[in-house]
Amino acid sequence: MQEYQGLIDELPEIYEAKFTHQLRDVAQDVRRLMDERQALQEQINRCLEAGAAMPLLAAAPEPPPTPARPRLSPAALAAARRWLNRQPGWRLGLMAGTAAFALAIAAGLRWRPAPVSAPQPDVAAQAVAPGAQPPAEPLPAAPQPAVESELRLRASGEAWLEVQTLAGEVIYVNTLQAGQAVTIRFGQPLRIHSGRPDLLEFAVADQPFVALGSVYDLDGRTVRPPEAGGPSS
Repeated sequence: MQEYQGLIDELPEIYEAKFTHQLRDVAQDVRRLMDERQALQEQINRCLEAGAAMPLLAAAPEPPPTPARPRLSPAALAAARRWLNRQPGWRLGLMAGTAAFALAIAAGLRWRPAPVSAPQPDVAAQAVAPGAQPPAEPLPAAPQPAVESELRLRASGEAWLEVQTLAGEVIYVNTLQAGQAVTIRFGQPLRIHSGRPDLLEFAVADQPFVALGSVYDLDGRTVRPPEAGGPSS
């Protein structure tokens, strides 16, 4: 019981020591904040005095004469300082940063480089001598007229046949018997369809006959005149 009583008697001293230590930390924090506030206030005062002494910058290269900007009176500066003393530290820091940014922009405008003009073409080099005719432009080549050719078809068995243009116009349709042949004159690409392409052969002009396709090749075959790029595709 005496030990507990001793601890109870020491409690006020323990709490007092802790409170004194915390109070000392708070006092140091307050002192540091006051120093920072004083530094910010001095920085804002310098910015205000520099802004009052700096003349207005004109955007034009040759600005018209403007009346001189009046300087702030001592009474106005004192009122501004009293107003700054009533402001919190974070607001003073924000104002100082804004003023420094404005001064940096003003300095950049003062040192703005002159625009560089684009090079002008040499007009003298492009001038044509008096009496001289300009060079004639080459005329486009005239399209070559289509030359008709012959499409020869022959059957080795009974086979249905249809020949049409690429636009779908039917040129010839018939069912050929074994040994039967037909010749079609054409000057544009044609499409050959057959129910038995394995029983049909074709040739363009004097070229040799070739098979139209296999028994399963039902998509047809495109043939072109020799002048249009070859006998078939």
